[in-house]
Amino acid sequence: MYLIDSDILIDYVRLYQPSLAFFERLTARDRAISFLSQFELLHGCKTKEDEKIINRFIKKFRVVPFSPHIA
Repeated sequence: MYLIDSDILIDYVRLYQPSLAFFERLTARDRAISFLSQFELLHGCKTKEDEKIINRFIKKFRVVPFSPHIA
């Protein structure tokens, strides 16, 4: 499993080629984000449409709850 940082997620959303290539190599089981990365992505949404897109994107990941280990 890879705990993917929000910087990499943002690069993917912006269609940055190295990030796209990285995600192509991952299986659905390998993809995880922290609760904090989920928050950061949603906080960056400027419109309701952005929020819908990001929520669909987040569903592709296992969201790891906040913990001392994640912090």
